[in-house]
Amino acid sequence: MKTEMKVLLYIKRSVQDKDGFSPLMGRISVRGKVNSIAQFACKFKIDVRLWNATAQRCTGKSKAATMANREIERLLLLLQKRFNELTDIKDVVKAEEVRNVFQGLAETQDTIMKLYAEHTATMPCV
Repeated sequence: MKTEMKVLLYIKRSVQDKDGFSPLMGRISVRGKVNSIAQFACKFKIDVRLWNATAQRCTGKSKAATMANREIERLLLLLQKRFNELTDIKDVVKAEEVRNVFQGLAETQDTIMKLYAEHTATMPCV
């Protein structure tokens, strides 16, 4: 069964600042052997008046709209790239894994002391 990923972008209107900007949010849906959904913040704000929910883009030819649309395209391409990298490595990919790889979160973080203890345990005594 082929695994596919879809990304939905929306603005969080409940957290609108005084200038009329709201944070852009994303929802990753992965369908395949395991269906999963993960949400994430895109880390930039969009002018509410320019946002088109059906197109998931900003409307207009203004500088703000074109810059926002360019950033959205970059974000979607990076998400697709990370998803393709994961599907090359793993058979079953979850939306949370795509989100974590996209955001740069490591699955496990080993400390230097832990790595040193593993190294000394595996190396023979001289």
